[in-house]
Amino acid sequence: MEHSKFSKKLLVADLSVCCIWLLCLINSNPNGYGVLPMLCMMPLLRMWLSFLIYRRSRMALAPIVMLCLMTIGSLAGHAHPAFTLYVDPWLTLLRVVPAFFGEHVITAENMSDIWFGSSDHRVLIGLMDSIWIVLVPLGIYVWRCIRKEHLPQERSLRQRTGICLYVISIILIEALVITHFYYSHVSAFILCMLLMPAPMIFNGGKIEGMLTKGEMAFVAALLLLAVSYALGVSYSEGAIITAAVFPCVSFALFCWTMGRNIRYADAALILVASFLFIFSQYVIDMFRIIILLMSLGLMAVPFMRFAFSTRKVTTTIAAYVMIAVFLPMFCIGYNPYSVLEARKIRHFDEYEYSYNGLMLVKGRDGIGIRDRYELILPAEYCDVELLKSHKPYCKVETQDGWQIYDIVKQELLSEDVFTAVVPYGEFSFLLQSDTGDKYLIMPSSYCRFNDKKTAVISKQPPTCMISRERYHQTNDD
Repeated sequence: MEHSKFSKKLLVADLSVCCIWLLCLINSNPNGYGVLPMLCMMPLLRMWLSFLIYRRSRMALAPIVMLCLMTIGSLAGHAHPAFTLYVDPWLTLLRVVPAFFGEHVITAENMSDIWFGSSDHRVLIGLMDSIWIVLVPLGIYVWRCIRKEHLPQERSLRQRTGICLYVISIILIEALVITHFYYSHVSAFILCMLLMPAPMIFNGGKIEGMLTKGEMAFVAALLLLAVSYALGVSYSEGAIITAAVFPCVSFALFCWTMGRNIRYADAALILVASFLFIFSQYVIDMFRIIILLMSLGLMAVPFMRFAFSTRKVTTTIAAYVMIAVFLPMFCIGYNPYSVLEARKIRHFDEYEYSYNGLMLVKGRDGIGIRDRYELILPAEYCDVELLKSHKPYCKVETQDGWQIYDIVKQELLSEDVFTAVVPYGEFSFLLQSDTGDKYLIMPSSYCRFNDKKTAVISKQPPTCMISRERYHQTNDD
């Protein structure tokens, strides 16, 4: 069956959007909820639907029905699934994409308004997203049914009845899990197990012919991308292995898809380039720029050979950008091109609620903290120590003494310098100074948008060593 160039480009664009959607869901919660795998099934089902629409298969109606029920359940039930599925990916893109270019659309000043405003309109945003998720494929399916453009498929009444019962069972579990948003690993596991054999069941129970060569290549590439991104987001130790191996595996997969065998010399060049990229994390300034350019240059040689031999320049350039630039960054979990003046020391995992993935770095003048995109604490301090694992406050040491820094707000609580920071109860610290002692009083629950739920430095000791909320209540009384 022949496909037009427009339909092929439309399929590539559709699958690209689905991949971005899936990565945003993974990024929304690196540690994962029990229901997160089930939420990730929506972009996976949408990818399967794209392939079925491209094939002109009548079985495209099955994922359309599934997606329709999942969309209704997520919008009608608990607020968190709708926000995670439809709103948070847009906020992630607004935060991540400008950050790669040194710009900030979402800042500390407007984050509260954007966040709560988007949450209030989650249903409207979800309905707008559902146009692409469900309505467009449904419209294409109905149009092809009217024009009788679907490929014929022969199935007995028994097979059709079994498939309908299978779909109904999945719909019931979807409605139960998504609408009420149960944090149940068992429910999510059962749903995943039911959905995994779906393509084989709809292919008449046969594995052979279930996927075309291009579809198998896409599934393999998606698996590599998802694994590398998941390990990179969590700053796992295995990220070093994926950064070294996955670019070479991806290039081999690219060559296999295009019908060309990979050369051992090309594989060796990509491996050397990958190790240079990993090494660049531990050097700074001009040395890092040179190492990164060497890595990109070595990586370009196999792709140039491929382009000259196949004459597919545009496809090769797109593959080079993805494999040589974005895939290594996904593997290590942050952008090494944005902070050249500081090198990696270790993952700053003491703070349990790090949203953007914190890392301790060292520059020429001292130690600092960076997230995935930029430097949030200048690398000019002698030492950095977190005060509480569940609170975003750390003490930073200068030549004169200690200061208190808010990791989330990315600012010092005070310009005052203290000689020592001593625990003074569960939610407070004694800040010793030659000019007079002060007290750091933390909230029991932190919220950057509420001044009464952030820490304060006070000259008065906390009453009975209480948290800041009770401290405020005592003062108000």
